[in-house]
Amino acid sequence: MHEAMPISNNLWSQLTDNPLLVLSVFGILLMFVGLLPKVKEWLLTIGLVGLLAAWSITLLNWENSLTATPIFNMLTFDRGALVLTAIMIATLILIFLITDHKSIIDMNHLGEYYALMIFALIGGIIMVSYKNLLMLFIGVEILSIASYILAGFNKKNLLSNEASLKYFLMGSLDRK
Repeated sequence: MHEAMPISNNLWSQLTDNPLLVLSVFGILLMFVGLLPKVKEWLLTIGLVGLLAAWSITLLNWENSLTATPIFNMLTFDRGALVLTAIMIATLILIFLITDHKSIIDMNHLGEYYALMIFALIGGIIMVSYKNLLMLFIGVEILSIASYILAGFNKKNLLSNEASLKYFLMGSLDRK
């Protein structure tokens, strides 16, 4: 008789094989840690750890990419998707390191800013690894919703508010 694998081992293997799950966990973690008043200095470090973990998982999956099986026939991480995923993660790491976010954004919402950037990355990763057109649509929507919010994130700047409104109207009226 075939023994069932414990749920914890199966969950751990899925978490260590999929960069999307790691990024989702760290995005949610950043949102909650951003609420704590004395831990805000660690937000960039937490974000970079999550991005480096997802980047290393992406690189470690290179050997398994030739026999990549689709995840529920919706996503597949073949070599092309892994290359584009690694490029997008490395680009966001550079954005996190180069940009002085503390002078641009109010410190009260820095955790949400980092989380939105990671969620936009998740949408981009879904877009490059789709196997089903439904997942392409979901990836576009995740990326665009995060972009709508990021366009108007600086509430004190009128140009940011205008950009957010224009982006939202163009995105909602463009649908046919």
